[in-house]
Amino acid sequence: MVKKTVRSGIVGCGFSGSFHYHSMGRVHGVDVQCAGVYDASRERCQAFAAERGIHAFDSLEALLDAVDVVPICVTATGHEAVALAALARDRFAIVEKPLTGYFGAGSPEFNGNTC
Repeated sequence: MVKKTVRSGIVGCGFSGSFHYHSMGRVHGVDVQCAGVYDASRERCQAFAAERGIHAFDSLEALLDAVDVVPICVTATGHEAVALAALARDRFAIVEKPLTGYFGAGSPEFNGNTC
């Protein structure tokens, strides 16, 4: 049986981006191909891509046009904007919590364990 191929592109080149890149090779049931990476820091993006032999995209939009799924590995305050851009192009967005940069009101009722 031939596995379905899924094209993935990572947004964010920090620790989480590296973790997601290595995790792609461990997905069972589908063939995950890393189409490349995008980061707001061009230098960090190029270094990340060169180290792994993948494409460094010049823009978020270019990456989104080339993939099926996007692990969003930017800081929490950027999760929402990248996820909305991905969803607007009908791409699957993988977002680690929190979805937005809102971390609670600091009240005794909010202890950070909502999910």
